[in-house]
Amino acid sequence: MTDAVRRGIANVRTLDAAPLSQGLSAANATRSLHEACDLVTAGLDVARRDWDDPPRSVGIVAAHGVFTSPLEWMALYAAAGTAVRVKASGRDPRFVTAVADAFRAEGLDVTASTDRHLAPVEALLAFGADETIAELRTSVPAALFRGYGHRFSLAIVHDERFVEALADDVARYDTRGCFAPAAILTFGDPLRLAQAMADASAETERRWPRGVVDPALGPEWRRRVGLARVRGTASLGDAWAVLTMPIEHFTPVALPRMTVIHAVRDLSVLEPYRRWLSSCATDDPSAATAFPRVCAPGQLQLPAFPRRHDGLPMTIER
Repeated sequence: MTDAVRRGIANVRTLDAAPLSQGLSAANATRSLHEACDLVTAGLDVARRDWDDPPRSVGIVAAHGVFTSPLEWMALYAAAGTAVRVKASGRDPRFVTAVADAFRAEGLDVTASTDRHLAPVEALLAFGADETIAELRTSVPAALFRGYGHRFSLAIVHDERFVEALADDVARYDTRGCFAPAAILTFGDPLRLAQAMADASAETERRWPRGVVDPALGPEWRRRVGLARVRGTASLGDAWAVLTMPIEHFTPVALPRMTVIHAVRDLSVLEPYRRWLSSCATDDPSAATAFPRVCAPGQLQLPAFPRRHDGLPMTIER
C-alpha cells in the first residue's frame, strides 16, 4: 500500500496547484504543494512502522484554509490499507477530490465528497471549529473519534537573527491554519525586530506573492493597523504589514501576511490560552514548554510527518 500511496503523491505533485489552493498565488501554492508532497513521501515508512492495528475504515472531516493538510491524513491511512472517506470543505473541495482521484487510480480505497452525511466508519478524524467538533462527536457514529478544534501558534524569539525564517512562516499559506503565527513575542527590542521583519516581509512578498484575501477580513485588518499606529508602530507594504503593540492587545487570531510583534518579559500572558496553543517557533525551546509542538523558526508550517498533532499521535489504534 505504501508504494501505491507514493505513486499517488507523485501524481498529485504534478497538479496545477493554484486553482486547487483555496486562493493562494501560483508561486506560493506550487511551493506549498511540493513541500507537502516531499514531507509525506519521506515519512511514510516511519508512519507505518509501529502501527499495529489501524482501523478498517476512517472518515476525515477536512477544514478549509490550508489546502494541503488533508494530504497527510489521507496518505497515512491509505498506506495502512484503511478505507478512507473524506468529507471535503464545501467552500472548495477541489484539492481533496484531486488527491482522492490520484489515490484511487493506484488502486487505493479513497473517496471524497462534500456530503455532510458520512457513511458509517470505524474511526472519525474531524478538523474545524470547536463547535463543529462537538457536533460531530455526538452526531456521527464511530467507535473511535478524534477531534482537532481551534488552535493557534506563535513565535518566541530574543532578537532579529531569524527574521527571514519568521517571514517565511508568515508567508507560507498566507498565514492560514493553526500552525500560522498569530504573533511574535520577543524578549528583545521590538522596534529592531519590526524593521528587520518589514524588510524580510517585502522580500517574501516578492518571492511568494500573497493570494486572494477574504474581503470580510478588511475591517479587522484596518482595526489592528489603526491600533498599532496609536499604541505602537505600523510598517505597511502593498500586501503585508508589520505591527508592534503592547502585549495587552494580543489577539490569538492570525491575519494574512500580518506580523504582530509584542515585547514581553515573561510568558504569563499565555496562561489563559494554554488549551488552544498549537506550535511555537523559537530560538529558545526552554521558553516554550506550554506548547505541544516546538520547532525552529521557518518550520511552523512545515510540520514533521508523522508527528504528534495537538499532543496526540496521528495514528489511531483499534
